[in-house]
This record gives sequence, structure tokens and C-alpha cells, in this order.
Amino acid sequence: MDEHEMDNVMPNDYFMPREPANQVISRKREKAHTMEALPILLKLLDRLEKRIAFYESVRSISDDIRTDPEKFLIAHNSNTLAASNLISEREWIAGLIEDSQRR
Repeated sequence: MDEHEMDNVMPNDYFMPREPANQVISRKREKAHTMEALPILLKLLDRLEKRIAFYESVRSISDDIRTDPEKFLIAHNSNTLAASNLISEREWIAGLIEDSQRR
């Protein structure tokens, strides 16, 4: 491509649409709220970690249930579901924190 042809080429970012102003403001507002709540969110993450560990442990099931195989299976499956839900919540909160620190 010679110098004359280079003058006729548009820059790559010319056709990139800009983010709408209200979307930029909304994103910045969300980041500010997250940063404001950061100490509480970090404590919540710590608490979720402890609760997840509790539900993933067989020790969370009482002794009288552990001796009955059917009751044990029900309790174990219930605890597994509870831990799974807590893990999902933990990941969502961690994502909020990560997103607010990335921008």
C-alpha cells in the first residue's frame, strides 16, 4: 500500500459505537456502590466460606441421623444443595468485587 492509499484508510476505531452516556453513568454508579460496600462484602464472603465448609462436612449432620442410612442420604443431599447455592452466591459477590476493581 503506497502513501496515497494509506490516506484513504479509516482508523479501526472509527466505526466503533460509543457506549451510551446513561450506561456509563449506571456502570460507574454500580462500581461506587460496590466499593462503598466492599468491607461488608468481604465479611460476607468470609461467612459464606465458613457456611460452605459446614454444609460440605459430614459433621454438620447430627449423630442420630448419621446412623440411619435413609435419613443420612436425605440430610447429605440437602446439605450438598445448600452448599451449592452458597457457592453460587459467593461467586456472584466475588464477581461484583472483581468487576469493580477491574474498571
